[in-house]
Amino acid sequence: MGPKPPGTARLLFLGDSLIWSGDTSSGALYTAVLERRLNARALTNSLAFEVINAGIPGYTTYQELEFLKIYGLEMAPELVILGFVFNDVYYKYYHR
Repeated sequence: MGPKPPGTARLLFLGDSLIWSGDTSSGALYTAVLERRLNARALTNSLAFEVINAGIPGYTTYQELEFLKIYGLEMAPELVILGFVFNDVYYKYYHR
């Protein structure tokens, strides 16, 4: 990921396979649909949106936090969205 272009707002999605493969009924990833729709509405101003899908299958919330600290903050996102599912809080899935 390169430097953020001027006039660009980055949205970083973190999560597991539900973020990584979160497709819509049309088959497109919802992160791609969101980016396209945000940019379609932004045609009247000078702001562009970049939606980054950083979902990684099998990741736990702990690993997603580590990803954010190591890689995500360097991407300079304006907004970080965490895809959270209930199996992330089950004891047997805790990362040690």
